Amino acid sequence: MLNREAVLEIIEHYGRNTPLSRDYIGELCRLFQQYYGFRYVLPVDSGTAALHTALAAAGIGSGDTVLLPVNVCASVPMAVLSVRALPVLVDTDASLNMDAEALESMLDAHPRTRAVIVVHQHGIPANMERLTRIVRAKKTDVCVIEDCAQAHSTTIRGKPVGRYGDMAVFSFNKGKILSAGSGGLLATANEEWYERAFRFAQLGARQTPYHETFGYNYQMSELQACIIAGQLRNIAELSGLRRRNAGLYREQLDSDAVRPVLPLVEGESSWHRFVVHLSVTPEAYRQLADELRRQGLPFQEAHPCPLYRAKFLQDYYRANRLSQLADESGSAFPNFAEVGRNLMFLYTHAQMTEDCIRRICALLNKSIRAHEVAGRDFRCRETN
Repeated sequence: MLNREAVLEIIEHYGRNTPLSRDYIGELCRLFQQYYGFRYVLPVDSGTAALHTALAAAGIGSGDTVLLPVNVCASVPMAVLSVRALPVLVDTDASLNMDAEALESMLDAHPRTRAVIVVHQHGIPANMERLTRIVRAKKTDVCVIEDCAQAHSTTIRGKPVGRYGDMAVFSFNKGKILSAGSGGLLATANEEWYERAFRFAQLGARQTPYHETFGYNYQMSELQACIIAGQLRNIAELSGLRRRNAGLYREQLDSDAVRPVLPLVEGESSWHRFVVHLSVTPEAYRQLADELRRQGLPFQEAHPCPLYRAKFLQDYYRANRLSQLADESGSAFPNFAEVGRNLMFLYTHAQMTEDCIRRICALLNKSIRAHEVAGRDFRCRETN
């Protein structure tokens, strides 16, 4: 998977300025085009840089509104703010992805919308066909950007995500399915947007040293490209292991007490994480998390800090007198308030053994059943 000779060649190149035997970045571009069917791809140094570049290439700027899910990483609205546009949050559906009805309502409420960012949360495919149909019916000049940071190998009806919108962005940060520690990539079929993106990410230059427009230094390194290309060649194996592990969780967890978050469309998740909703009180959740840690079992607590509570975004809304958006109660996002409670992230990566998954599932099932019995006993004593 990792071409050690190539890595050593690149390190030698960095240290002594020796020539490289091949174009590692061009090789990654060709592999991505072959795997996904993209026409144009542009590697950059992070997923955030890819999103920033995509917005700039689409001409999004001051006075424009960009719609995005309420429960995504802070880097998404920060990229929107970086092009001086207004980020507006949209409620989720039961798969933790952007809700179609909420999107339709927000498009009506925000006529200056110029872009919609759809994030495939945790590798679970969003309902791209319905979401794009709603956007196209409402406005023909809105750019749909798919954020596939956690969705390498996710498909909808056999078609890879990233090919439903106008542009797609990927991340290769640590913890991602394809990872070089950092890195990102933008993909599109629009030649004009690709040319703009290329200049924006290369200090405004198509050919050095002719800096024609304003831009940033977002170039991917040869080392990043080499590592990612090696993993992309083996993506079927990497994805297969994650899907096998997700299948083990689904087989062994008690679905009444530990409800998995599943796709709502016909498709295949990459299972960046296996997300479950625990039917317990917050106190019982903390006790369960403590027991998992005590036994050395890997997991991640999902303490939701939804974007409507993010200080940087609230400060921005208030500073710009957008009182209708500066609501920290969450009342505008009833779906997320319901599905976002008591979530836990279970790992699916290749280092997860069947025995480890079995122990995690056994502990979750046993602990939650015990809490349910205790809760029923308490309610009986109250009634009597």
